[in-house]
Amino acid sequence: MQRTFSARRFSPGRRGLTLVEVLVAVVILSFALLAYLTVIQVSNAGLSDGNEFTIASQAAGNQVAQDRGLGYSGLTAGTTTTAVPGLSQGQMTTTIGPMDGNSANRSIMQVDITITWSPRKTGSLSQTTSLTRSALISAH
Repeated sequence: MQRTFSARRFSPGRRGLTLVEVLVAVVILSFALLAYLTVIQVSNAGLSDGNEFTIASQAAGNQVAQDRGLGYSGLTAGTTTTAVPGLSQGQMTTTIGPMDGNSANRSIMQVDITITWSPRKTGSLSQTTSLTRSALISAH
């Protein structure tokens, strides 16, 4: 007895998809979705980093403006450390002294501001991040 197979399954006018075709499509879509979710995760980490740098930069800029507002005669040489709201473990260190540390220079004060913080995102390669700003304030 000879078996014959119907050609109907492979005919050009057939309708529907086989289970294998559906599974292959699901696997392909899963990989595309996984890649898309990875891009979203990296984008969110970048946004978080950007927000933290913006907060740090604004805090440093505000401190420079405050020190410039005091003028040369209002500045006191030394180092102060304060907390920076909005940054995880954020610390702002302000150092005021003669330009380039040269005590003979009595007409220009240098203000160095360093802000350090711990990144909020998990899995970060660095334990702390920092931003430094400097300004010169003259006596005249």
